[in-house]
Amino acid sequence: GGNIVSFVELIAYYAAPTLEGMKPSCLFSCRDSEVGNVEELVLAYNRCLNPKRIYLQIMKHSPDFKLILVYHKDLLDTHLCQEDIQQFLSAFGYGFVTTRQALYHLQECFPHEIGVFLGYPLDDVVSFIQNNGKNYQEIGYWKIYHNLSRARKTTARFLQSMECTLEKLQEGIPLEQ
Repeated sequence: GGNIVSFVELIAYYAAPTLEGMKPSCLFSCRDSEVGNVEELVLAYNRCLNPKRIYLQIMKHSPDFKLILVYHKDLLDTHLCQEDIQQFLSAFGYGFVTTRQALYHLQECFPHEIGVFLGYPLDDVVSFIQNNGKNYQEIGYWKIYHNLSRARKTTARFLQSMECTLEKLQEGIPLEQ
């Protein structure tokens, strides 16, 4: 049908804020049946994006779909090193040294604390867990519990970066630029 999108469009659509350095990571799912061999595509895009410190990692494999984390290595390193985030994650059994180890741990259990890796405000991640994902004020890029105006501004910036990245892609500008 007309809905078939390419892998590069999925990256541009879901990971624009990460590509533009606004957000440590983004997550999306896709199917081999829609885009081709996802593992080969991830390897190919890592080759062109790693020099820009952008990495793609398959977080979950199922016969039907793959969950892909796109992360900006420097941003994620800095983000995960913050003291409040370290304390939060250590309560979930992360005794980690590096981002790679933290991602490995995340991949093993793949739980609620994913929000921290995605750069969502810590207070919202904590409230999401406490409320089992209910009782939020609004849904933007994430379930918002606190500081609605901050969240709306952030969501607007993310949407703008997505539109901008997709436009550039349609103009023929390669993703790594």
